[in-house]
Amino acid sequence: MVAWQQGWAELEARLPAKETLAVQPQLHVPPDAMAQRVVYRVMPEYPKLARQAGVQGTVVLDTIVSAGVL
Repeated sequence: MVAWQQGWAELEARLPAKETLAVQPQLHVPPDAMAQRVVYRVMPEYPKLARQAGVQGTVVLDTIVSAGVL
């Protein structure tokens, strides 16, 4: 597992740096209203080997937000 992580880190180091832009929300939706609109929920699982090894790091989250009417 550690060798894989080192290999991945080396590959990422070769990539040009990306600039991340912070986007301010334009609309506040109350949590209860948002909960009613959830279509699919994924409960992430911490990989057993990572937990045992005490691995920590950044998580990348992909989401799709519909432009539907609230």
